[in-house]
Amino acid sequence: MSIRRIIKIEPKPTQRDRLIEEFDRLIPIFRKEPGCQDYELFQSLDNPNLLLVLDYWDDWDAYGGHLKLEQEMGLDFTEFLSGPMHVEKYES
Repeated sequence: MSIRRIIKIEPKPTQRDRLIEEFDRLIPIFRKEPGCQDYELFQSLDNPNLLLVLDYWDDWDAYGGHLKLEQEMGLDFTEFLSGPMHVEKYES
């Protein structure tokens, strides 16, 4: 069963470019993870201060491995955000 995660991110206006740079650094690492089918960052055309992450995993084990890596890396985007990230997970 494939897992798709959709993350809506609203960065602080002064931190948006830094957050995009951080994702540009991290995405190649994430794409090399076992079971990662895709990992992309999008910026809204209507609201440049709205970002969307779409990632796609082979199964729950691959997704869980990714979450473990994020934790091991100590990723914390709080300083970049104007509010909490909105995360939704789907399976197919």
